[in-house]
Amino acid sequence: MLSKNKSYKILILLGLVISILPSCKQSEQAAPTREVEINDQVPADFLNFYDRFHQDSSFQINRISFPLPQQKSGIPWDKERWILHKPFTNLGNEYLRSYANFEGIINERIIHKSGLFEMNRRFAKLSGDWHLIYYTIDQTEQSDWSEDSIQ
Repeated sequence: MLSKNKSYKILILLGLVISILPSCKQSEQAAPTREVEINDQVPADFLNFYDRFHQDSSFQINRISFPLPQQKSGIPWDKERWILHKPFTNLGNEYLRSYANFEGIINERIIHKSGLFEMNRRFAKLSGDWHLIYYTIDQTEQSDWSEDSIQ
């Protein structure tokens, strides 16, 4: 039979193991995944740029060809009005994202499944480095939307 001291040590050890195991599994699940996968549309060197573009604010600002004239209001996007872009998360799978490569210009399109929101960004190599060269957001107000408007 085990002594009380050994029983307590075993219980404490068992408690530690039980408490550590779930956290190990969570850290495996929380490992970052690359947002853009290498395929025939996206060059491999674009991926490193894309990841850093969303993680480093000064890198992002330096890799945008300001002014971007594509604001819906007609006012150009400039450094003073720019809102930093964060990595895309598709919570609830409500958005569709696609990439197209038009002669070296990478077009990223993100659209809500309802069609009420769409974002387009274009990236191109300028002097050997990737830059954001085009950015638009189209947000349709729900009051303007009807089934007739999509026919």
